Amino acid sequence: MANVTPLLLFQTAQDINIGGAVWSTPEGALAQDFAAAQSGPVGLFSPGPSTNTLRLRDSNIGSPPPVGFTLLGVELEVRGRWTGNSNGTRTVRVEAHVGGVVRDDLGTGSLPLNLNNSFVKGGPTDTMNLSEADVLDPAFGFQIVGSSTSLHIGGNTLLIDVIRWRFHWEAPAGSGASGRSRMRTREAFVRGAFAS
Repeated sequence: MANVTPLLLFQTAQDINIGGAVWSTPEGALAQDFAAAQSGPVGLFSPGPSTNTLRLRDSNIGSPPPVGFTLLGVELEVRGRWTGNSNGTRTVRVEAHVGGVVRDDLGTGSLPLNLNNSFVKGGPTDTMNLSEADVLDPAFGFQIVGSSTSLHIGGNTLLIDVIRWRFHWEAPAGSGASGRSRMRTREAFVRGAFAS
C-alpha cells in the first residue's frame, strides 16, 4: 500500500550566481510565513531577463521509511508571487538536484502578480529521475530561476514564500509495515517533519 509524507520543508536556501538578479534573504523561502525570498528586478531594462538560481536543500524528513522502501513519486509546491508591470510573460523554471547536479528539469510554472498562489510539479507516480537514496540525501533539493519578458523599465520582482515537497513510497514486501505498523511510520513522519 502506498504511503505519503506530509509536506516537508528545507533548511538551507542559497543564491547561486548565474549572472542574473540577486536573491535577497533567500532563507525566506524555507517556511510559509510573512518572510519571502525576494529577487532583484528582472526584465528588459533591468540587469537581465532572469534571476540567479535559488537553491534549496537539507530537508527535515524526520523518521525515514523502512530500509528497502520503493520511491513511487515526488511532488513539489512553489508558493509566491510576482510584483511589477503586467506586460510580458513571467515564468519560474524548476529543477530537482542532488548536490547541485540536476537530475530532472521539471519545466516551468506560473505565479500571479501581486497575490500569493502556488503551482505543483511532479506527482504520486513521477519519481523525477530520483532514487530512494536521493530523497534521503541531505544534498537533495530543488532550484528555481524566475524569468520575465517585461518591456517596462521597472521589470518584475519574484517573491517566493515557500518551497516544500513530499514523496510517495511503498514499504518493502514482508517488512511488516502494514496496518498498525504502517500507521506508526506515518505518525513518525509527521512528528519528525514538524519538530525543530
